[in-house]
Amino acid sequence: MACPAPFFMVRKNLFKILGFAIALLAGCSGSSTIGVSKCVDVNSLYGDKWPSKNINISVDNIEWRNTGAIWKGAGLTFNYGKLGQIRFAGFVYNNDHCAYSEWKTHNGQMQYCNIYLNPLMYNDLNKCGALYNTLAHEIGHCIGILGHPKVNYGDIMNKHGGWVLNPQTNEAVIDLYNREICN
Repeated sequence: MACPAPFFMVRKNLFKILGFAIALLAGCSGSSTIGVSKCVDVNSLYGDKWPSKNINISVDNIEWRNTGAIWKGAGLTFNYGKLGQIRFAGFVYNNDHCAYSEWKTHNGQMQYCNIYLNPLMYNDLNKCGALYNTLAHEIGHCIGILGHPKVNYGDIMNKHGGWVLNPQTNEAVIDLYNREICN
């Protein structure tokens, strides 16, 4: 007979689940975690991935190319100016977000990801950093980092934005794309 999980483990996982539910209701995507299984559980908070490491981005200009380059260390290749997967979907005007992304997944695989930019804020160095920072953050969501990992301040995936790709975040993406989808 298996031993029951200690109370603090149950409480810790319950807080993760509740935090994810609250984040979804608040319009966020949840939190990313790194597991140890050999495949990606489609029901986990870990994140979904594209079927291939070769990903299309609908825009082809210097800002998007420079931004995509930040993820090169994770082994991903972007094809710019190609329809399909990661798409610039337009502008959104609100005072709460520099930008946001929305995605659709099926059976652990990304189907599409739309990025919306707030032209009132996305390039405000005091709030969002440069456009590069905002795009890199949103592309991070589009490649499978579904939340804002608790990593060092300054990481591009920090919920307050950042300017560098933390090695832990990069490793999480490498780990995600080196796993098979669980059935």
